[in-house]
Amino acid sequence: MRFRKLAAGVLLAGALALGGGVTPAFAQEDHGEVELDHATEECIHILEEGGTPEQCHEAPNPILPATNELVFGALSFGLLFFLMYKFAYPAVAKGMQARTDRIRENLDDAERVKTEAQTILAEYQRQLADARSEANRIIEEARQTADQLRRDL
Repeated sequence: MRFRKLAAGVLLAGALALGGGVTPAFAQEDHGEVELDHATEECIHILEEGGTPEQCHEAPNPILPATNELVFGALSFGLLFFLMYKFAYPAVAKGMQARTDRIRENLDDAERVKTEAQTILAEYQRQLADARSEANRIIEEARQTADQLRRDL
């Protein structure tokens, strides 16, 4: 459910970013009279008053984007930031906390298993020592019995 909401938000932000400032292009029919935009009319007016073509055209800033791109970019960024903060950040934080908890549990389990293994090893070594002492006792008893039999014979 959250993934669907996040995906819808990202798609909406992308649609706004890509299509927000774009206007459809229409073909102009040529009726003999050309319609001029405001900048062209200003240039004609300056040239008619005796100005130079350099005064007519101001070079656009190659670094600064158009104003509509800045506005839609800022809106898209804000919307995407809000959606990421609202939906993605809690999910990532929850996942990181779950991973931290899982690692902590694994470390605790490993410590518990290590303690159990050390206890089992100590018990095994104790049993081995008991078995060796029992074997030595049996061997010693057999020697004493053998010595007793030799003396009796």
